[in-house]
Amino acid sequence: MRTLFIVLLLSFPLMADVLTVSAMKGEPGFSQSFVLKTQLKDKVLLDCQSFMNGIYVGPRDGGHFFMLDAEECQNLYNNIRGSLLKFKKHCIEIEDAVNHDEAC
Repeated sequence: MRTLFIVLLLSFPLMADVLTVSAMKGEPGFSQSFVLKTQLKDKVLLDCQSFMNGIYVGPRDGGHFFMLDAEECQNLYNNIRGSLLKFKKHCIEIEDAVNHDEAC
């Protein structure tokens, strides 16, 4: 079973418990940090480069952060990339932590 940690910086405004990723692009200046295009208005970032790896929803300094270990972060990146290369969206189930992800 995957071990996940969560740090809630503010109350999480996500209506649904599934993020639907339709595109991913590199964050300028980083090689392992990616902006995810989702159904949310807030910026969603998959950061596998910083000291703390995980998913940021909203700004880094005032949003919500779901921590992943380095292997989980790399696996999530690979899964998202694989789905998008097959022209499919990728769904990430998030409640208190990243629970599950798959092509959708």
